Amino acid sequence: MPVKKGLTERLELIKTETEGYFDKTAEYYKLWSLKTAAKVSGTVARLVLITIMVAFALFFLSVAAVVAIGNALGGMVYGLLVVAGIYLLLAVLVLYLSRKFVDPAIIRGYTRLFYKNDADE
Repeated sequence: MPVKKGLTERLELIKTETEGYFDKTAEYYKLWSLKTAAKVSGTVARLVLITIMVAFALFFLSVAAVVAIGNALGGMVYGLLVVAGIYLLLAVLVLYLSRKFVDPAIIRGYTRLFYKNDADE
């Protein structure tokens, strides 16, 4: 029965190596997901911080523009109306152009990020 004993030992070895492979693969994907989550969290935090800072700057610039335009036109209400009109035009412009320019840029960015991660592995 040496053939049966050798076969059993080899099957046990295959089983052990297969379990080890699956354990290492699971560990690899845990580390990969941790790395990806850390990158995403860092990017989101950075974008939120930049957005807040730009919003504050835009707010103060808008107040300054309202005061300047209001003084030039003879009333703060006119300054507010002009600045609000500018923001309304910008919003319409962004809504119109976002489908044409922003969406493809976002898709290209995600594609580049996805294929860059595949090349790293």
